[in-house]
Amino acid sequence: MNSDRGGIMKRDTVVRRTPALASALAAVALLIVPMPGVGGDTADPLAAAWSELVAALADADRHVASVTADESELDRIEGQRYVSRMSTLALERVFEYSPERPAGFYELQGPVRKYAGDNPDQRYHSASLDPRGTYRIRGQRGNAVLIEASVYGGDTQFRHNRTDGKGGRRLVGYRDESTIAFAADGSFEILLGPGVAASAGIRLDPDARSVLVRSYFADPRDKRITLDIQRTDISEPTTPLTAAQTVDALHGTAAFVTSSVRIWSDRVDSLARTASNRLDPMPDGGDLLTPAGVRYLEGHWRLGHDEAMVIEFNPPEAPYWGFLVMNRWMESLEWRDRRVSINNRSAVPDPAGRVRIVVAHRDPGLPNWIDTAGHAHGLMSLRLARLTGKLPKVNVRVLPFAELDHFGDRQQTTHHGGTGE
Repeated sequence: MNSDRGGIMKRDTVVRRTPALASALAAVALLIVPMPGVGGDTADPLAAAWSELVAALADADRHVASVTADESELDRIEGQRYVSRMSTLALERVFEYSPERPAGFYELQGPVRKYAGDNPDQRYHSASLDPRGTYRIRGQRGNAVLIEASVYGGDTQFRHNRTDGKGGRRLVGYRDESTIAFAADGSFEILLGPGVAASAGIRLDPDARSVLVRSYFADPRDKRITLDIQRTDISEPTTPLTAAQTVDALHGTAAFVTSSVRIWSDRVDSLARTASNRLDPMPDGGDLLTPAGVRYLEGHWRLGHDEAMVIEFNPPEAPYWGFLVMNRWMESLEWRDRRVSINNRSAVPDPAGRVRIVVAHRDPGLPNWIDTAGHAHGLMSLRLARLTGKLPKVNVRVLPFAELDHFGDRQQTTHHGGTGE
């Protein structure tokens, strides 16, 4: 696979040997879903639900092809991978982690499953909830800098393509490190339920559907925390899976994949039109399932082969801030062996305390370099946790890469991957 000098993959340099995802899915559908007159009954709800899922996956691939028609082959390839990631996430959630008897937490995002602006400095542990049930979360903080357990209500599985504040998604309640009682060894317990007092945990409203525990770390390569969740108001053995549950799960998976692909790609396209190469406060009507104690600056970035972006700001007083570049699907770039994010513990400020971040396709020999990992554009965000004052004023400018020679603090950058140096 060839690349230009800046490492940006071009559409015409990739040998196309893999058939389109839609064609592959159509073949799968022919093998699995009974067709009229071929010994099957398409009125079977299970077969119909499976057929709907296969059609939704093919439709998602067509959407990927449409929105990346004028973009790079890398954007298209990563779009297809994104569809597969959303499919496995949805199937795992609905089949293996039911609210009736959660099998512990599942990791919503991680190094190989990226979703909706995932942050390399965080871990995301999620579980589905029955609002009538009572649950106990037990954990050991490990080396987490911050922790927030958030309960969300409404359409948390994104069965409907809305992020306009009218999709019914909302934050029901939360507890963070300031209100969680930690033992001397870092262990803690949080109760969830319709009758739980605020002093003991989080009360579940009738529309509560999920809980997400976000933990923040100084180094994405060293994220140690232990978490478990159990339902405490049921003692009977788990009942066998039913056809009705399976049909609903397949319908939900189809809807989640369709909505996820369109919601986040539409968001990226909107920011590309209105906030390219700038960082603006992110509007949040409560429908994006964001944490309670975090504020964001976001924007779209685009760099030519020999361009660099310089981002400068005075960091505010906050226990955590982090900057991140993403691809056009709002996925963090490969952070296990590249530095694609930086935080308040890994950034190198100047003598006056001001931080200058340089986003470029190759190492400029300056502190705080962020690697584009072969991408020409995507999203970027600056998140600030537990910030009590105003958002910082951030200066963003794009300049020719050669002009970085004028900066006086050039040095050979040592790279170990991630944001922790």
